Amino acid sequence: MTVISKILFRIIRGFYNNIYFKKKSSYLLKLKTFLRGSFEYYPSFIDHLSNGNATGAKSFPWRELDLFDVLDKYKPLSIVEFGGGSSTGIFSTYSRISNGSFISVDESEEWSKLTFNSLVASDDKFSSSSVSFINTNRLENSFGSFYDFKLTNSVDLLYIDGPSVKKLNNSKLPNQDIHHLFSSGVFPKLILIDGRVATVQSILDSPYSNLYKFIPSTAYFQNKLSIRFLFTPRVYFLSSLFVRNDIR
Repeated sequence: MTVISKILFRIIRGFYNNIYFKKKSSYLLKLKTFLRGSFEYYPSFIDHLSNGNATGAKSFPWRELDLFDVLDKYKPLSIVEFGGGSSTGIFSTYSRISNGSFISVDESEEWSKLTFNSLVASDDKFSSSSVSFINTNRLENSFGSFYDFKLTNSVDLLYIDGPSVKKLNNSKLPNQDIHHLFSSGVFPKLILIDGRVATVQSILDSPYSNLYKFIPSTAYFQNKLSIRFLFTPRVYFLSSLFVRNDIR
């Protein structure tokens, strides 16, 4: 894009974003509903994480709003997250009340302990059986970073917010776990990616992208300035979602 076309694109997107955010505000009512009952503890959980120097935890409610919306619409029973934190609280509680399974993978044992202790301190209904913490090494190759962890079976929801990204010439490289899964024939029903525009784009550029419907986030739009998705109805603020074509 030329400089002028980029400016025009941002003006159009800005107008569209304004309409979108006003529409999205109606979902805050749904969020308040979720925070009653089983999720009532959640703001306290976020406070405990933040007091333990968890950066990003205070992005509530926008990140959480994306997660609640996906859980409410698609009702996954098996969840794996790459990178724990504020999302772990939501997934562990959801797993407990839906009688599902949930695995949280992270390279930092200290971070997982903080998350676990924050759940114990804030939620009197928390059950350690609702989440399986796996700490493993973060690895790199020339394409990006990934975990020393192999998921051999497909899951209903794969959430990607880890490991920490590899940079090349100040550019963030994509997560490689999802491409390792694709190569081994594992195709999660839902792939939800927190920010990580490079990872989103790498999936779109993958030969397996035609297996999924793509719902881009505002974060993706603002970074890529992609004409291809200019007028795509969006659903999420920070997280881009890939929905396998056989899922309704």
